[in-house]
Amino acid sequence: MSQWEDLDPEQTRRRMLDDPAQADALIRADRNLIAAMMRNPIDHKSLGDALRDHANPDRLVINGMPALHVAVHKRDIRALSLLLDHGARVDDWDAEGATALDEAYRKGFAEGVRRLKLFRAETRLIAASGDEEPEPVEAAAYQIRMNKHLLKMIERGDAVQVRQAIDLGADVNMMDGYSFMPPLHAAAVRCQPDKVKILLDAGADVFRHTKNGEDVLDALWQAPPRQLFGPEWQAVYDCLREKGYNNLFPRHPADMTLDDLRQPLPDGKKDAPTLLHYLVRCGHADVVFDVLKRNPDDRLTAAEMLAVAPRYRKTLVEAFAETGRLADVFTADVWQGRLEEMMSLKPHADKAFSFQKVDFDKAAADVRARRLQDLKIKAPKLKLKPN
Repeated sequence: MSQWEDLDPEQTRRRMLDDPAQADALIRADRNLIAAMMRNPIDHKSLGDALRDHANPDRLVINGMPALHVAVHKRDIRALSLLLDHGARVDDWDAEGATALDEAYRKGFAEGVRRLKLFRAETRLIAASGDEEPEPVEAAAYQIRMNKHLLKMIERGDAVQVRQAIDLGADVNMMDGYSFMPPLHAAAVRCQPDKVKILLDAGADVFRHTKNGEDVLDALWQAPPRQLFGPEWQAVYDCLREKGYNNLFPRHPADMTLDDLRQPLPDGKKDAPTLLHYLVRCGHADVVFDVLKRNPDDRLTAAEMLAVAPRYRKTLVEAFAETGRLADVFTADVWQGRLEEMMSLKPHADKAFSFQKVDFDKAAADVRARRLQDLKIKAPKLKLKPN
């Protein structure tokens, strides 16, 4: 006896989906079911064999039509009965929102109507007089379930299980109704390059946006702080670029300027902090210092150091202090010759909670030394006018 025989068909398939070896068996059975349903007339023997092998009787066969709808469309009562006897869901709708009973009425398939009603089937689009119009559907019911499974595999499964979810009928471009995020964004935000590649190879639209307007590179900024700019993050970035996605912002960290970091974090929320504040708070102050080092004309100002990020209700001075990088801000590399502007921040730095106190005497000496060095470089170029 099979380990699954004590369960109802729906529960059986659900448990098998989470087991890669069993999922492969389901994929093969589903393919056999689709092949049987596509024949004219329907191959009843092959259909029965596929169903006994746990093929999903709700499987979409063609053009967003579940197997029940195809049987109704072909007016095949035997195929309809086989599917119903193996647990096909009579409440499932197709890509247009019609149930199998809706389809049977539209086709004038009286025998099918009677058979479906024995299984308590109901209409969805053909409503009784005075009933409200049903809400429009985003996809066939089976498609919605499979996409939930795909997102579950992106979150908890491995790359093989993501591929299996796609083979079982998930749509790689369908938006999740809860997070309003396509599968590609969900894999990118988790820094999963292997899954990103599978989704792209399966036809995921690299230019698709979330409901809030974020593109897939925007989603990379929402990666866990420890993974931000790490090897997996970099691999996802490179994978997306290889597919032709090259937006103007956000740029690769190696190409960013301070003006790039002054843009809001692209997470679609009204209280988004600047990338500058976000990176410091996430422990990636080195990215900020690298940007300043590469672009010596970029100037971090005292005003932005004291600007309060609405989401965090903290200033940049406080963010640097809380992540132990406050002393690194007060250097000649950051402030160059702007001694007075740097020293204007001393009262705020002294008040900020930090285990690392700033030696402002040393910081001031460094800035003065830098100023003197710059003057020596410029002096030979200056032409002194006679009195």
